[in-house]
Amino acid sequence: VDVAVEAGVDAVKFQTFKAKNLVTKNANKADYQKQTTNKSETQFEMIKKLELDIVAHKKIIKYCKAKDIMFLSSPFDHDSIDLLNELGLEIIKIPSGE
Repeated sequence: VDVAVEAGVDAVKFQTFKAKNLVTKNANKADYQKQTTNKSETQFEMIKKLELDIVAHKKIIKYCKAKDIMFLSSPFDHDSIDLLNELGLEIIKIPSGE
């Protein structure tokens, strides 16, 4: 967020998702992921570490407001759409197909 503010941009965008809705618990990582992350963990375990819960979202949103920069997020599943709506975002970024 701070780097975005320093760059003078209007908004900073995050991704909102639930790992359980994106990958199976036993899915293997792609080879390129294994090269830069823990080879023994599953795709699910890796993605789960990147998940932002409601507390994290609220903290980031509050920080963005304090820094006068817009918080945006792309939801990747229905639960995440509900979460972003619950947080009262004015704008939700539709994600591109990954």
